Amino acid sequence: YHNISGSFIANQTIGITGLQNQTNFTTANLQNGNYKWNCFVCNYLNACDFASQNNTFTINIDNTPPTFSLQNENPMSPATYLPNQFYRFNITITDNLGLSTVLIEFNSQNYTVINVSSIHVFNISDLAAGNYLYRWIANDTAGNSNSTSSIYTITQADSLLQLLLNNSESNITI
Repeated sequence: YHNISGSFIANQTIGITGLQNQTNFTTANLQNGNYKWNCFVCNYLNACDFASQNNTFTINIDNTPPTFSLQNENPMSPATYLPNQFYRFNITITDNLGLSTVLIEFNSQNYTVINVSSIHVFNISDLAAGNYLYRWIANDTAGNSNSTSSIYTITQADSLLQLLLNNSESNITI
């Protein structure tokens, strides 16, 4: 007996023999909720009764993927190229039950990240000028996943070109 349908009704019958028995009952397609169950048992003398109290179980199916917020880049895109520049990317990732894996795919390569109180951080340095596609990927303990993509742009630095004629920046008339 259980109340999965909303009413406390019989749902499975299993014939058993012997003085002692352990039997498993299975059911499928349960929705989130609290349920009651009990067994109605009859012996060989046809004396029948329920167990002294109902048992309960809870189903909590996690179909919610991780969520992203507060994505930051430092320096902000578009950044100007500097040799040996340090770049930091971070994002807040939360999940209703818990995260199992977080990584960043940066320019088609996967990297592990640092987790500091739900803020996930990726550091890299010395990137050339160009556009970099990156994607945060998060999986939770129930197997749900989510991702978010961005493009990070590094522009070429302005060239410093100084034209001197006869060691002077002034115009020369010939």
